[in-house]
Amino acid sequence: MGAAGINFCTVGAKDDGKIINLARRYCMFSQNMTKESLLTFAGLDQLEQFTKTKNLFNKTLVGYIEDDASLNIPAVAEGEINQQLL
Repeated sequence: MGAAGINFCTVGAKDDGKIINLARRYCMFSQNMTKESLLTFAGLDQLEQFTKTKNLFNKTLVGYIEDDASLNIPAVAEGEINQQLL
């Protein structure tokens, strides 16, 4: 019984590291978008980089909601968390 419980926990946790790393990346995207938009407003040409960052931000968000094989993450299964992402 103990081994089955451990196996259950490890199977459920196998994607946690990937998801945590993508969450960090997602946070970085929001910081970069803020920086790039402020630099653009200050007169520096950061609009192209802002657009690239925004597209990656959106791709990651859609990956969390719907599953994205290219990001190698499963969709968020928790109903409450999924609603917060929408």
